[in-house]
Amino acid sequence: MRVLIVLSLLFSLSACATTESKTPQSNHSAIAIELGGLDTQQANTAIFQALLKQGYLVESVKDSGVAVQFGKHQFLLETQLDKTGFNRILVNRFYAVHPKVQNSDQLYILISSLNQQLNFAKFVVRQKGTVVQLQTAASFNLSIELEEIRKFLLWTSDGIEHVANGLPKELGQVIKPIPVMKPKQPI
Repeated sequence: MRVLIVLSLLFSLSACATTESKTPQSNHSAIAIELGGLDTQQANTAIFQALLKQGYLVESVKDSGVAVQFGKHQFLLETQLDKTGFNRILVNRFYAVHPKVQNSDQLYILISSLNQQLNFAKFVVRQKGTVVQLQTAASFNLSIELEEIRKFLLWTSDGIEHVANGLPKELGQVIKPIPVMKPKQPI
């Protein structure tokens, strides 16, 4: 019965709504991050430094990318650079799955329904059903403006909130966000 309730709510979901976000606001001058000719590590460093300079809470994640706090969400940004110029920043959010629904039919039905109904990201079951990954990508050529990244993160955050608001509250007890940033130690 719960599966039917979840599915019926998922089918009623539609495109993402735009809402305000309490994140660093961009200044009016465009800040471009030049990534042409860089390798992945250099590109990650450039993105890290640009976000940090604009007041974002960021952390470098070894061999992966840049973790960024955006509103109440933590994202892992990964650059994928291509010699032909089709470059992307992958935006990831990870969720732990409660043992009682890990690798279950209900989990796969939920993920399949999300992928069929939503167009802002793809959802993937990882690590034998213990983790759900949300992933979307922003494409660019040789550079990307910081404002584009901010707007893309806002759009992704809004999409996550839209999904969360449409799901039964008990689902929040079985699928929980995984932090990608280390907890900060008090001074």
